Amino acid sequence: MTTFLAVAQASKLEFSAIECPGAGTLEKGEDRRFWIPRIVLRPQVTILREEDRERAMRVIEKSEAVCLISNSMKSEVTLEPEVLVKP
Repeated sequence: MTTFLAVAQASKLEFSAIECPGAGTLEKGEDRRFWIPRIVLRPQVTILREEDRERAMRVIEKSEAVCLISNSMKSEVTLEPEVLVKP
């Protein structure tokens, strides 16, 4: 979320809300230790204008690419983004 906020500000993306529910898969390895091999993040960004939809998707994708947390984990991180327009 912090990375998204920084990238959105630098990109001058106006939005009214952001949520990012996620789910991880917990597995037991051959060494009997638990680990999380996969995490799915579902960012939902609500924008103010339809014409900002592509920019919002680019901001989401760039945020994932430069995120310190997801880049430092061994887990596979998958995005399933959704961009909504505020009615």
